[in-house]
Amino acid sequence: MLYAVLMRESIRRFLWPKMDRRFALRLAIVVAATFLLFGYVTRPCLVGGKSMEPTYAEGSLVLGSRFRYAFREVRRGSYGNALAA
Repeated sequence: MLYAVLMRESIRRFLWPKMDRRFALRLAIVVAATFLLFGYVTRPCLVGGKSMEPTYAEGSLVLGSRFRYAFREVRRGSYGNALAA
């Protein structure tokens, strides 16, 4: 019984945290990291058409790497910019 009460309290604190300085700092760090990740390191793309099959299905979400080509030109036939599918 005590375990259930503690778990319920833990879930409540996770879903509705106390709004204090520590929470605001953590939120700011997560927002900044997300902005940097999706603004400069990766680029989310949706696969359109059947040209990428069977590797990627149409409508799949792929994270392309921007960092890989920061120091060199993109060449024809260059693959290896897909991070996840």
